[in-house]
Amino acid sequence: MSLGAAASGFGLGFALITPIGAQNAYVLRTAVRAPRPAVFTVVAIVTAIDIVLIGIGALGAGAVLDGRDWLRVLLYAGGVALLLPLGIRTLKDGLRGGDDYAAALEADQDEAGGRGITPGAVIGPVLALSLLNPHVYLDTVAILGSAIATNDPSNRLSFTVGAMVASVIWFAFLAVLGAVVLRRYGARVARAVDLISGVVMLVVATIFVIEAIRLISG
Repeated sequence: MSLGAAASGFGLGFALITPIGAQNAYVLRTAVRAPRPAVFTVVAIVTAIDIVLIGIGALGAGAVLDGRDWLRVLLYAGGVALLLPLGIRTLKDGLRGGDDYAAALEADQDEAGGRGITPGAVIGPVLALSLLNPHVYLDTVAILGSAIATNDPSNRLSFTVGAMVASVIWFAFLAVLGAVVLRRYGARVARAVDLISGVVMLVVATIFVIEAIRLISG
């Protein structure tokens, strides 16, 4: 293992994964609103998918998207179909009145009473956000895959592992930030997270529409 190559992989992986997008917004929102089992489920899924996609990129699968604009358009369409309703619902939650919002938040977080957000309820959205997001493939598979390919063959494994470690640390950080740090500040902070998450999802959906139109128009 080359520590230098691993550090380079970690740095690039961290740079690609940290910008706030729809996936990161959903992970943070879940960490703030949901009971611990649901938070663990979301973090485990996004981390596992990211690790698998990095591995796929390391094998050279990023070339699948090259010259296949129709495939990118399909991914963008799937992302828009998911993000528009999810973003609107999240924004509406954030705009809810004070007492109503606090009561809804308490119900979402309620683990002991069994009324909270269940792990099963978050699986569908997080899978869709992870697998119907073209940026995930472009960043994780294409860009990281290309970077791995440019490394000396003896350093590729180290570079790949470094990028994977970056994903593990980042998603764990989001979980701790939401579930341990932000949650203690109550409904006001949770509401701000909802508002920001909703706006981010709608902005990303708009970007997907623009990108799809650009690809279709040639």
